[in-house]
Amino acid sequence: MYCVKKNTPDNLQKILEFLLSGEAVSGEAISQKLGISRNAVWKNVQTLKNMGFHIEAERNVGYRLQGEKLPDKLYPYLIFPILSTKKLGNSIFWQEEIGSTNDKAGELAKEGAEEGTIILAEKQTKGRGRRGRAWESEESLGIYMSAILRPKRPLAEAAPYTFLGAYAVLRVLEQYGLKPQVKWPNDVFVGGRKISGVLAELSAIGPDIRHIVLGIGLNVNQTEFSPDIPGTSLKIELQMELCRRAVLAALLLHLEEGYEKLSQDVHWLIEIMKKYSILLGERVTVTGGVELEGIAEDIASDGALLVRVVENGEERVVKVWAGDVSVRKTEA
Repeated sequence: MYCVKKNTPDNLQKILEFLLSGEAVSGEAISQKLGISRNAVWKNVQTLKNMGFHIEAERNVGYRLQGEKLPDKLYPYLIFPILSTKKLGNSIFWQEEIGSTNDKAGELAKEGAEEGTIILAEKQTKGRGRRGRAWESEESLGIYMSAILRPKRPLAEAAPYTFLGAYAVLRVLEQYGLKPQVKWPNDVFVGGRKISGVLAELSAIGPDIRHIVLGIGLNVNQTEFSPDIPGTSLKIELQMELCRRAVLAALLLHLEEGYEKLSQDVHWLIEIMKKYSILLGERVTVTGGVELEGIAEDIASDGALLVRVVENGEERVVKVWAGDVSVRKTEA
């Protein structure tokens, strides 16, 4: 399902808007308002039923949407009306099940998809995090999305954009009264447990950025996690189930706000990452590509983690560009 938000939504969205009013509306009235046949109205209603909307046809009255609870799906038709963004989310690709939203976003970006296009899925079968790790995507419980960004920036200034997803998640979690932290480069934790992961993938043309695919996984209503990585969710932290559409709308708004700010200044986001860092000042171990142990001292303006190490009695600062970083546990 690939939908583009316009001033004149398609017939399916218009019929849904009629039904969301709560009033019964006749097939004849819909037919006249939209200038389509009664049979076309019926087919669209059947499509909405297949999407999980409870619609009944009352003789001599019309179609009526039953019940207050809408399908817990991230359908574009339900997201467009609640978005407050200017550009982000104007085009949405949604799929019930997908391999990876980042992979699909990369394909669409290469085909020329406009900036701000969002890829959403209820479930990923090949969702991944940094360094090829799998990202668990329980169906219709979290937010699994990717955004296509096309910043007019040189490749040398790309680093802050990789932190943009973590920034948006931070703001959403604070909006719900939580106190998040970031584990460099862009995993977000609450109370020492992971609640979100971000994967930024970049394409360049010579010295300039062609596009950035920003993938964000956010645990919303999950309650069970793998014992390998302690996880948490908004539902666990707030002790209540949340509307994923509302969380997504807030996430996109903060993402756009941060993106617009980066177009003016590429350095402010580094300072935000320092402020919320779970690593700075801690003794850490780095594995994967580079092996070292030391004190996480700072985040450089180019996005690298600066670790102070002692080797052969001499101190030096090492720039870490990639790898697995964890706080070293103090032995009792």
